[in-house]
Amino acid sequence: MQLLLYQLYSGQMFFSAALAIGATALLALAGALERSQIWRSIASVVALSAIGAAALCGVPMPLAQAFVVIPLTLAFALFGITAPKRRRVTLASLALLSTLASVALEIRWQRRTPFPMPRPARLIVLGDSLSSGGFGETTAWPELLARDSGATLVNLSLPGETAVSAAWNLLPDLPSAATGDVVIVALGGNDMLEGRPARDVEAALERILEASRAEGRRSIVMLELPVVPGKWRIGAIQRRLAKKHGVTLVPRRVIAKALLTPGCTFDGIHLTQRGHDLLAREIAHSLTW
Repeated sequence: MQLLLYQLYSGQMFFSAALAIGATALLALAGALERSQIWRSIASVVALSAIGAAALCGVPMPLAQAFVVIPLTLAFALFGITAPKRRRVTLASLALLSTLASVALEIRWQRRTPFPMPRPARLIVLGDSLSSGGFGETTAWPELLARDSGATLVNLSLPGETAVSAAWNLLPDLPSAATGDVVIVALGGNDMLEGRPARDVEAALERILEASRAEGRRSIVMLELPVVPGKWRIGAIQRRLAKKHGVTLVPRRVIAKALLTPGCTFDGIHLTQRGHDLLAREIAHSLTW
């Protein structure tokens, strides 16, 4: 169950689903399913289940891409596997190509920072209880990350903070920009859990990122959220704003791993010391510090 939840919340289920769709398409192209109706039925179920799993994990796919890949893969799963050879080859080829293209586009958001981000002279963290600590741990992850990177820490995180409230509560406390500043924005989780409108979250994150950049004098990092089903717009907002403002986005699997590794939380949300240790290591690894 833990592995299934990690696949879901980390977004890795998308790649597992893509593998299943791709394998089914290759079998159809090779004619390996022609002789058995049972295997054709199984292949259809596998392909349809994979499409559903890919949708459930909530990868923030651009609408233009979704309008292409979803119809093509559905057409293959529903009509292509049992179709005559010419139609089967056409639909399987289109499904395979669109799936491979989607995987290639998603991998860009999953990889480590391609070039090492300069280690900060000062690390500023804007976050909620995941970053503030105060729940029984000895040392929260921002302090661990700052210590290991040799930076001075300014942790402005507060328990219960949302992106919407932080835009008003935390920004006034931002220190003046200085050379070597790195700001980590770890907000939005409480907005998602409380059901705040996506447009309000987007406006708040936009304001936070603009203020944090200080006209380009600071480097900005944002932790991507492991979005829950039905809250997928939050993920799309984070990616859109990261691209717009030149923000380094730490993949959602990093927080998902800390929250879902046994012994890393005491209530499923708040980190134990083991969880803080793991999150600090994973963030540093993602940023190649």
